[in-house]
Amino acid sequence: MSVAKSLLRHWAESEEVGRGSGKAWLYLKTAYFTATLGVGYFNNVVADVLNLLLSAALLVAGGCLDLLAYSLAVFLPAGGVMLGLSYSVHGYTPAILHNYLFGYNTFLSLMLVVATTSPRLLVSAMDRVGLGLAIRLMKNVVWELDEVLDSKRSRGIELRWSLRGQLVGLFDATKVLARRLGVLESSLRARGFD
Repeated sequence: MSVAKSLLRHWAESEEVGRGSGKAWLYLKTAYFTATLGVGYFNNVVADVLNLLLSAALLVAGGCLDLLAYSLAVFLPAGGVMLGLSYSVHGYTPAILHNYLFGYNTFLSLMLVVATTSPRLLVSAMDRVGLGLAIRLMKNVVWELDEVLDSKRSRGIELRWSLRGQLVGLFDATKVLARRLGVLESSLRARGFD
């Protein structure tokens, strides 16, 4: 299952059952995301690992086991290659491991906020800081990308575990985003914004 499809399913579930729908939960998840960024400045691998385990546990508790598994399938091979190359050139350096763990943990904590909060609540919260349009655009892009990828799968193109499939998916995501941004730009210009 693709990340887009998983995200759409989690959004639909959060709308139906009200999971993560309260503003207090959104503020708590946002505070956790901010704390995750703060932990990264300590440059401590043990703190990174403990925070990573907490993020994974929170994702599992939020019903996002599929997103956690997909993120591991993407981050572990890339991290293995990156750490292997770094070790072969520089030897073991904790800073490189810290940067990798910090990046992965930031991704997980952001995914916790996005996947377990309904789009309606995200948009209303982001409207206060001027980013509501970005959330609306992201939701539309995810829906459209999911349709495009389903169309490719129905024609027999394997997108999951091949490099070609991943490049096709990335290219399609770029096209969908560029098309949506073009429509948004035209719409804003028609309303008098330059």
